[in-house]
Amino acid sequence: MPVACFQRDDLSGCAAKGASERSGGAVFSHFDQIKTVNNVFLLYKYHIFEIDVSKSQWSKYNIIRISKFIKKVILLIIKRIMIVVLIFFLALGCSEKESIRTGTANNNYTGMQFVENHSMENSNPDDPNRPDRWNYNNWGNNSTTFYYLNHGHSGKRSVKIEVAEYEDGDSKWFFNPIKLEPRDYVFSNFYRSNVDTRVVVAITTNTGNIEYIDWPNAPASKLWRKYEAAFSMPEHGETATVYHLLSKKGYLITDDYNIKPYQYEGLNQAMVTITFDDGWEENHRTALPIMQKYGFRSNQFYATTFIEDPWVSNPKELIQPFIDAGHEIGSHSITHQYLTKLSEEEMIEELEESKSYLEDYLDIRIEYFASPYGAYNTSVSKEIKNHYNAHRTVDSGYNSKDNFDVNRLKCMSILSTTTKSEVEDWVRKAKEENLWLILLYHRIADNPNQYDTTPELFAEHMQVINEKGIPVVTISEALAQIDIQ
Repeated sequence: MPVACFQRDDLSGCAAKGASERSGGAVFSHFDQIKTVNNVFLLYKYHIFEIDVSKSQWSKYNIIRISKFIKKVILLIIKRIMIVVLIFFLALGCSEKESIRTGTANNNYTGMQFVENHSMENSNPDDPNRPDRWNYNNWGNNSTTFYYLNHGHSGKRSVKIEVAEYEDGDSKWFFNPIKLEPRDYVFSNFYRSNVDTRVVVAITTNTGNIEYIDWPNAPASKLWRKYEAAFSMPEHGETATVYHLLSKKGYLITDDYNIKPYQYEGLNQAMVTITFDDGWEENHRTALPIMQKYGFRSNQFYATTFIEDPWVSNPKELIQPFIDAGHEIGSHSITHQYLTKLSEEEMIEELEESKSYLEDYLDIRIEYFASPYGAYNTSVSKEIKNHYNAHRTVDSGYNSKDNFDVNRLKCMSILSTTTKSEVEDWVRKAKEENLWLILLYHRIADNPNQYDTTPELFAEHMQVINEKGIPVVTISEALAQIDIQ
């Protein structure tokens, strides 16, 4: 007859559906015969099952049912153990391979690799103490040791720099320069270090000159950490290499260098922002009229020491025309020093006092900061974030949906040698790919130094922007657009 069994802590959950077993003539009340089954079912909370048995079949049926449920229980336990193990290793992998990045490689190029011997597995045939197609050097006053290690991030080898004494200069391993076609690329490597380190791409031009582009510092990391940054190979570029260098006491281990083609992920619309660092003494009469011709407004960043102790009288009269025309004013520190070389107290003072001085002197809100010389590290970035709504760096590149960081806005720096065609290429690319292009100028003057621009060339740049029909916005307007997106 049918016997219904329910999981319970006692055995009262098993009962005969009939008071007597008609086929056998005896009442079926042998609960001891099914205790084993009931005990197995205690693993399945609130499970109910029904067994149709007869006296002659009970023993065989009992064994079959027990075997099936034991198998199910074992499989369930194994699955749960596997899930726990998988979660553990995923968490471990994430902690050991944290990434600092300024862009993402296009997935279509996943298998492409330009750097030869990128994981350093092959040693140099003539010098077993360094990887094949790799070199090292240092300059300045420092005591540096270079190592070719027998362990690495993904393979069995990596390289290490250790600086025991330091006054100045830097030390670096680097791969042999590789030929690259003009386009966008993304560089990446994995590293471990006990101090912040610098990363620089060195591009050799078709005239034999070398152009250096500084990227954001790589924060200290005891575990393997991925570094990633995008860059553009210019039309006049021939070859490139990357220096992940050490310029202080400490150590740096690197591995798995990679360069791949890169595709920015565009915003909803293209934008250009015109920014100036200093130059207020002349820009009111050189740059401002040219921008007013096209209805352009800019962001002006000032170091306050030059306003407090100016070489011209009443500097406010030279700054106020920008404010009246709707341009935005930001801080460029007090004394225009390398913030990374100051004590924490001095660095915070540069950020706080310059902001409060400009707000009191000009009677406006100061929300944005531009770091002098583009120098910043983890602690400087943290303090900038505490005092300002955005940080414009001198890191080269465009701002896009995939790499946007309001605390590390990238720009294209205008030098005295920057041509009209270069600016035209930047603007065209920004418009075609819906990118935010920030241009960085300094003085607009007839006697330009390396970082300045003549009024004639500045006028050509503004004409290019106007003809391309790309919106010119201030930083606050751009951030409002990105917030909407």
